[in-house]
Amino acid sequence: MPGCISLNSIRRSRSSVSLTYSLDSQQFETTYRYDPSINLIELEDRFGRGPMTRIYFHMLALEAAKLVSLAPESIDVGPFAEFDTRQFREFWQTLVRRIWSQWRYTHRRPDYLGPSFRTRGRTGGGTPVRFDATSSCVLNMCGGGKDSLVTMKLLEESGIPFCSYAYSHSVYGEAEFQHSLIDRLLDEGQPRKRHKHWVNDSLLRKHGNSEFKSSEIIAAETPCAVIGALPVMLHEGYEFLTVGHERSANKGNVIWNETGEDVNHQWGKSFAAETVLNEYITSELVAGVRYFSLLQQIHDVTIFNALRDHRGALEHTHSCNVSKPWCKRCPKCAYVWLNYMAYLSIDQVASMFEENLFDMECNQEWFAGMLGLREHTPFECIGQVPEAKLAFEMCKAKGVRGRAMDLYVDEVGKVSVQSIVAEYTNIGSDLHQVPHSIEARIRPLLRRYSRQAKQHICNHLLPEFATV
Repeated sequence: MPGCISLNSIRRSRSSVSLTYSLDSQQFETTYRYDPSINLIELEDRFGRGPMTRIYFHMLALEAAKLVSLAPESIDVGPFAEFDTRQFREFWQTLVRRIWSQWRYTHRRPDYLGPSFRTRGRTGGGTPVRFDATSSCVLNMCGGGKDSLVTMKLLEESGIPFCSYAYSHSVYGEAEFQHSLIDRLLDEGQPRKRHKHWVNDSLLRKHGNSEFKSSEIIAAETPCAVIGALPVMLHEGYEFLTVGHERSANKGNVIWNETGEDVNHQWGKSFAAETVLNEYITSELVAGVRYFSLLQQIHDVTIFNALRDHRGALEHTHSCNVSKPWCKRCPKCAYVWLNYMAYLSIDQVASMFEENLFDMECNQEWFAGMLGLREHTPFECIGQVPEAKLAFEMCKAKGVRGRAMDLYVDEVGKVSVQSIVAEYTNIGSDLHQVPHSIEARIRPLLRRYSRQAKQHICNHLLPEFATV
């Protein structure tokens, strides 16, 4: 068993930060590169070298957390003892326990809660950077998928000016190709400015490290992206960082009987994670910023239906984490294809994917898992079992056929469409941290999305409940 994670060094140039960490004698490096317009030296002059280094330290600590996937016994903060506070440890260990619950579940390690710290750490807290926002725009994170499209259009229709923030990661392949895909989607919107961020990782680089397979390594991708956005927010004066994390992410893939945990692959996107990140960032890193999801109140059912208003941009979306834009053989591709076919134009979706994913052998296990016919739903960023069943019902009503549809008809049985529609098209007004000034502007649109989703589904499946 590997022994110790070590946090080794931080090297900063004008627009990039290189983070080195190791597992015993094996060293790894992750580099964050920003737009040339983002001047980290200038930020250190404005806010102090110490507070900015504290931000870099959290980038390092969260990137090194990937090595928890190899079950190390301990972690050593090395030369960064001044940032090793009680608050930091509680934050880091909370993320490790929740995000790596999937790893512990799949490896049957209920008693492993992550590495222990080798040193005692400080008792005090950090002093956050304090700044006053100067931009009227929100910084909107865009990954290129359907959630990014709906979030962008929600901002535009609400009259809220925004700038985009997109990052590429070496685990997903060639960086400029990733950014070109995202740019195509942004071309369908109206961002005032486009910020780009490049992440190059020696541990997770595609086709890179031969000893550690990237498919076996879990990363804290969302927390890393949020912390990584802080220099952009400071440099440009953004108060708000917005994302498109949906309410469907709040429920996990399986309840682990041995521990009682809700094992959730996408916990980092959940409302609970959003709360943890917000509270920690504002108290320890940067006071005066706020991170929240504009889609936290609605489920995937409503989001997929909202895409019908933006059919022209649909072909520019991509969601695959294996081979962009679509590998067509992973649970994410299978789930998105299922819902695109359910709620959108069959001809348009067919032209995007060019294959019937219901008939592909490699996807049968994914569809079975989505329908609740396996021990757990696939460990990917997908919706809940009732949402998948509703999408199958819509596909069946539209005449979409294939092996997975045969499985659905033979093994799932009667589905309570009315109750699913009622639950998954409602608006969870208690599950969000959207500031009132923004919430008041997006709320009418969320209500419209909800009404349109109900109407569309009822027209196909429940005509007796459809309104004229």
